[in-house]
Amino acid sequence: MKRCGHSEKVYNKGGLNLLIFIDTEFTGLKTKTPFLLSIGMVSGDGLHEFYAEIPEGDGWTRSDCEDFTLDEVLPLMWGGSHEVSVKELPDRIRAWYESLPGTHRIASDNQVDVRFLNQVLGSAWPENLDHKWIDIGNMVGSPAYKRAVDAFLKAEKGRHAHHALIDARANRAGWLEWAGPYEERLSQPGEIR
Repeated sequence: MKRCGHSEKVYNKGGLNLLIFIDTEFTGLKTKTPFLLSIGMVSGDGLHEFYAEIPEGDGWTRSDCEDFTLDEVLPLMWGGSHEVSVKELPDRIRAWYESLPGTHRIASDNQVDVRFLNQVLGSAWPENLDHKWIDIGNMVGSPAYKRAVDAFLKAEKGRHAHHALIDARANRAGWLEWAGPYEERLSQPGEIR
């Protein structure tokens, strides 16, 4: 069993402890008050996804964004049915987690993502979500991880990094490659040997 960051057993037969890969996009770290723009999450088995965007005018405007965000993040946002108000977002995230079987632990390559999730959920943390998180940032530079992420992004055909859901999916792909060959790690959906 591979371990990373703050992890314990990530997958086990008795009580599935499922990873949830998370990524966020935001106005920028150099801004006076960084504001969440979008959040993407995907389960370790790849069967469950959550994606939401906070619409412009609901706490942020383009003038709040750094140039990088204006150039690389905002053009990738999907809008439409993915827009969720700041007020509604905590309930949507909690409902999503509560619809998932088992207990879960966040996996992220950046503590900023975890801070934004904490900020959104406040004290009303879903009961099936562990307060600990797994820092996968230390594996991002590994050759196996990089290969998997590059291959994933290439296969996405026109979708790019710096979109919260695409990045969460890419982190899942990197984790799975880093964890070992496919044939050895998956004996059934949601379980890694």
